[in-house]
Amino acid sequence: MEAFSYFGDNLWPPDLNADGLYYTVYGWSRVYSGEIVYNIYGLIGKVITLFWKPVDGIYLIYRYLNVCLFLITLIVLFFVRCRWLDPASIGLTFILLPQVHYLYAYASCDPWSLSMSVFLFLYIAKLVDAPICSLTLDKYMVIGIFTGLIIVSKPYYLCSLFIPLSLFSIRLVEEIKCGSVLPVKKLIINLTVTALTMIIVAGPLRLIYPATQGDFVAGIKHMMESRAADEYKPSHPTFEGYLLASKGETYHSMLKKFPWISLTLKSFYGIFGHMQFHNPPWIYWSAGIGFSILLCLTIKTAISNWSRLDGTWRYCFILALISLGANIFISLYMSLHFDYQPQGRYLFPSLIAVSILLNGLFNLEKRAVAYIRIICIILLYVICLYSLLYVAGNINPRLLPRIEVMLKS
Repeated sequence: MEAFSYFGDNLWPPDLNADGLYYTVYGWSRVYSGEIVYNIYGLIGKVITLFWKPVDGIYLIYRYLNVCLFLITLIVLFFVRCRWLDPASIGLTFILLPQVHYLYAYASCDPWSLSMSVFLFLYIAKLVDAPICSLTLDKYMVIGIFTGLIIVSKPYYLCSLFIPLSLFSIRLVEEIKCGSVLPVKKLIINLTVTALTMIIVAGPLRLIYPATQGDFVAGIKHMMESRAADEYKPSHPTFEGYLLASKGETYHSMLKKFPWISLTLKSFYGIFGHMQFHNPPWIYWSAGIGFSILLCLTIKTAISNWSRLDGTWRYCFILALISLGANIFISLYMSLHFDYQPQGRYLFPSLIAVSILLNGLFNLEKRAVAYIRIICIILLYVICLYSLLYVAGNINPRLLPRIEVMLKS
């Protein structure tokens, strides 16, 4: 929250290693993260406090902003129409995962990153409905804007660029091969405008600010060395899960020694309160079975109808598998080479990919298969609600009486 508050009063990040900031045990302050959501929310929060100051503090404003963003994202997902994919399939995945609800319910920058990845994907999904070669220059500018916004979001959300940009590129190449006329000069102009728009959006925080700090990488290392807690100092890390690779650990030994897989899967579904509040085991098992059934139904429909499926969907299905695999590897890499954090939210850049695999063909399924899917979705939603209510009661005991009334009614 400190970063939101800082940018409510300042438009530009401070010099590296500045005093008066909140530093984590790693010696890091989020004001240096280069994520534009801090600037946007900080400014909006500052304006709102001119008219309303929450009793519980400005933190509540940032939470409300993320809740509003969640509602906007769901509205877009359930009301936008696309020829080759129903965006509601993504919306369904969002509302069936307690961790997504929880993510949007507190003040952090992750929701912004997730929503921007959804908006870029949906925008390009709509564009490939029409001939790519006939797109006007403003469409390329919008792609540049959304791409730039993702670049100045959480770094691991760069994974979310893979599916939409690959899909756009594949369709563009296909049309050119099929004889669509797109002068080389026009193509160069369009791509240049996209790149320039992206640089205008992302350049100040990702290029200009680091350039003002001299050797930016060396400056960060010095700051973390001087500000970090003793067990997290990069020169001599002693904390058990920090910089495992420097201690001789490998992927195999890390997975054998630590429960990375189980914690990642559980926290992808829902572990809350800084990984302290877990759901009852039966919730994880039930959700796992339910989602596995949804995956099997999609695979069955895909295999049965592969030759008849829209070419764009087939490309997207393959890209989803690649994207998810790459995202899992990046999360593993970060746990081994930086800090052991088996958090499912690090796989949220692939939520679109997961949604395609779980629900991407529900509108093509036969009646019997559709009934099975509907039953699974209803049960998964009930389990999701119970998970949120159960955990909410554990995190905030004051809510327990209200939850009991809700459950009885």
